[in-house]
Amino acid sequence: MVLLALEKTELLNSEADRVSRIGGEVRVQAARRREIRRKKASTGRTLFIANDFGFLRAGGGISVLVAGLFGGIETPEFSILNIQRWDTPRPVVQQTGVGDREEERAPVGSVVSLWRYPVKSMMGEELNASYVSDRGLLGDRAYALVDQITGKVASAKNPRKWGRLFDFRASFVDPPKIGGKIPAVRITLPDGRLTLSDKPGASSLLSEALSAQIRLMTSSLEKPSYEEYWPDIEGLANREKVTEELMPPQTFFDLATIHVLTTATMDRLRELYPQGRFEVRRFRPNVVVEPSPAVKDFVENTWVHRTLAIGEEVRLRVTGPCTRCVMTTLAQGDLPRDLGILRAAARYNKVNVGVYASVKQGGNIKRGDHVWVE
Repeated sequence: MVLLALEKTELLNSEADRVSRIGGEVRVQAARRREIRRKKASTGRTLFIANDFGFLRAGGGISVLVAGLFGGIETPEFSILNIQRWDTPRPVVQQTGVGDREEERAPVGSVVSLWRYPVKSMMGEELNASYVSDRGLLGDRAYALVDQITGKVASAKNPRKWGRLFDFRASFVDPPKIGGKIPAVRITLPDGRLTLSDKPGASSLLSEALSAQIRLMTSSLEKPSYEEYWPDIEGLANREKVTEELMPPQTFFDLATIHVLTTATMDRLRELYPQGRFEVRRFRPNVVVEPSPAVKDFVENTWVHRTLAIGEEVRLRVTGPCTRCVMTTLAQGDLPRDLGILRAAARYNKVNVGVYASVKQGGNIKRGDHVWVE
């Protein structure tokens, strides 16, 4: 990390102003506008803080004075006399000249896994990186099965009808592209047979496997809905009941386009219900964040109505807690059926595990990206 204390600069619109100390390894890269966060110093000046450096706006002029440790840099635009480098990536900016100090909050964690589910309620894909659009991770819930008798979207939220969907796995034949047509998906059936979404007999094969009349569709329905079964568990909004739930138009999302979950929440639930197997795949998130080791408990609860800054580009607005359903209790792969999973969420965190988010600013996201709360 680089700390800079600057005087007299107007480098507010710089996209890539760069200087390097001759004969050394120190390099300063000006942040793009979207990475800059503004805070007021006690002097009334405006302090601009970016991910790995900061600078102080002091009014007009185009010269800069930077104080630090590594010697000087001279350019026609400004002079850098000093740069401090720290080993830990904690974005701190120090004003050495005026005795004031502003410290930006450190990252709350980093992305450890990314997931998308090409076909609703089927097993999905773990990713190393993805593009995030206003509809979430590119390709997420792009397809679903639609019951041709009821017109409702097939969802494992009603496991008495659609619980077997967890035995199917879907993956894209080719990676989805920004602004391009959604590519075909390859679906692996429980018996090992394969079919492609663009194959003429795909819907018939899936209908046979599920003993139902279904059609594999992309997200084009104006009023999509699904059925949800509520088990008899204290704390749920309904008990031992099947309800009809509406979905956002022309999507196959239950409520929001992004689901964020932390490993801290998983760890806490394991402590509270050690008999249960709390694994990420039970909860089907898109973004899994590993907080710093000091963070415990259900940390996502504190993020509601705040913004998550992920990496250099993505900004998510946390809209509310993610209320869990019977899907978390279903068997999948080597995970057993366990109603205790949902009981633990209901008893200890008001049935919530993780949070929902909308996309304020899209862009690229990858494993290892730092996460900040704004």
